Amino acid sequence: MSFAAIVRQADALYEAALGLPLPQFEEFALRRLGHVVGFDGMVWGEGHLQDRSSGVAIDHAVLIDRPWALVEGYAEIASEDPIARAFLSTPHLPLAESIARPHHHRLQPQVQDFLLGFGVGHLVLCGRPMGESTIRWLTAYRQPKDPAFKARDVRLLWSLLPLWNQAWEVCRARNRVTRPRQVQSPSMASEAAGRHLPEPLTSRQTAVLQELAQGLRYAEIASRLHLSVDTVRSHVRQIYLRLGVRNRTEALIAAEAIAANGPDAAAARRSRG
Repeated sequence: MSFAAIVRQADALYEAALGLPLPQFEEFALRRLGHVVGFDGMVWGEGHLQDRSSGVAIDHAVLIDRPWALVEGYAEIASEDPIARAFLSTPHLPLAESIARPHHHRLQPQVQDFLLGFGVGHLVLCGRPMGESTIRWLTAYRQPKDPAFKARDVRLLWSLLPLWNQAWEVCRARNRVTRPRQVQSPSMASEAAGRHLPEPLTSRQTAVLQELAQGLRYAEIASRLHLSVDTVRSHVRQIYLRLGVRNRTEALIAAEAIAANGPDAAAARRSRG
């Protein structure tokens, strides 16, 4: 990527930081990185370092196109993952690895099976220490069937990550968020959805959400529903806005809460509003 192209990415991130609430900025900016670098899932997080065996205690995380179970379950096996240990030993350096056929690290079967079970075939890990005990990192994923990350992909992500961090700080300050929300588990999201039901979806949005629930990509959903990819992307944005969520997993949880509470509860909420 040329210097001019990096400047354009920085402009887009800062424009979003100045115009969006923090949750919407986080998803927009991460998806933009995904379009530039080429990955189909990612987690950006901020946490504090414990020891090398315990890893990082997550204070805040944003997960895109993977279920929260990936973050929650990984915490139980992180101490057995040599990739995590290698990253924590030099968190200022990027790291890339393929999971099905590791090139640099010998993975325990439980770690390998866990990651493959969530569609993590390849990953790249970039971090930025923010002092003695705080770290921000981004892990990008590709499916096992996709090509592994090349050195150029890693360099590109490594170059763009500081721009993301800076724009995130701008957005946080503009929205006067002194302490970002912590990781939200599915049970917390479900409880919140039950207390404050979102707006109902159209039939087309419901159809798109059903396809999302199967883990399909936008292109696959577009093919199955005879839509363009841009139209699918627009429907997904509207789904997130109507349900008041940030990602695929939270959308599914909110939809389940609507089903559990029934249409009468949703109607009662609209009448109150």
